Amino acid sequence: MPRRWILLTLLAASRVTWGEAFPKEDEDWRERRPDTPSWNQPNDVPRGKRFNKKREPVVETDDGLDVERNYDDPESSITEQPPPPPKRQPEPQKEEREVTSYEESGASKEATETEKPSSPGPTRSRLRFGILGGVSSVKSGDSSSQNARVEQALTQNFFLGGILEGRLGKYFGAEVEGFVGIAPDVEISDTQGTNAQVKSLQQTGVLAQLIGQIPLGIFIPRVGVGFGLLGLKHTLTVTSTQTSSSEKVSGLFLSGGLDIEVSPYVTLTGEYGHTLDGAASFSSSATGSTTPAASNSKGSFDRIRLGLYYNFSPRVVAGLLFHMRNLASALKPHSSTTPTGAESFSQFMFAGMVQF
Repeated sequence: MPRRWILLTLLAASRVTWGEAFPKEDEDWRERRPDTPSWNQPNDVPRGKRFNKKREPVVETDDGLDVERNYDDPESSITEQPPPPPKRQPEPQKEEREVTSYEESGASKEATETEKPSSPGPTRSRLRFGILGGVSSVKSGDSSSQNARVEQALTQNFFLGGILEGRLGKYFGAEVEGFVGIAPDVEISDTQGTNAQVKSLQQTGVLAQLIGQIPLGIFIPRVGVGFGLLGLKHTLTVTSTQTSSSEKVSGLFLSGGLDIEVSPYVTLTGEYGHTLDGAASFSSSATGSTTPAASNSKGSFDRIRLGLYYNFSPRVVAGLLFHMRNLASALKPHSSTTPTGAESFSQFMFAGMVQF
């Protein structure tokens, strides 16, 4: 009995060993490899690998990657194929629409508002007209007369004026400036309140010149020749009698100056002018007098001008100016508040102009 079980065990072990050593062919082996004479040829594909009927490699997925295995060549490596490029989304087409007249007007208005003002320099023809005004400090060359004016508050003088300026191309221009004093009357009385006096001290002036200039970049030197007049008038009223005395100096003058165009908006200017051959006159008159007394002599005047102009727009220009005007004549000094033959006007003014 034990012998029989031993034989059955050996038989079962031999069958298992035989099956492992010589495995049975797959059912569809001959159908897929009809040219292979046997399953144990050296070029046989390892078992378990499937091929389609067209003998094309089957793409398998390893760990989520697409790989291609060529089972016809057992020594071939796995070639990874890059993922296909993403599909390009079509760009949305911009919808074309008609621009309304309202939008066109808004665009043109915005372009006009942002337009830079033209250069204030003389690179093109232009015409400026404006007004000027400010305050002036009148100072006499005679110390006693000046002290009397200070005590009677006659040294501060307000004035108004106008200016007309033209440029013809790059090299030529003209300028006319005039002003008149508007200082209020000052009432003076003695300690008893009698003998009341009303006094005023007013200044006047006008200058006109032709200008020639040469633009050199931002620097524009210029010279001018013209005619000018400066005057100072003193008025005294006592009860019903009014007495006035005035001094005037007039004549041809020559000027030289320089403009500096800092930017298309800002221009600095400086100028000095002096008479070539001036004449001075002094006159006085009183109420009821038919023949006023007058005297003539040689005289002179000069002007120093410094200014800053700013272009707010192509049509509006504003400026801050300082003028120092001096007049002199052969008139002898007087110990009163009347003109003394040597007067100085220190003027601070504002100018507003319209440009065409």
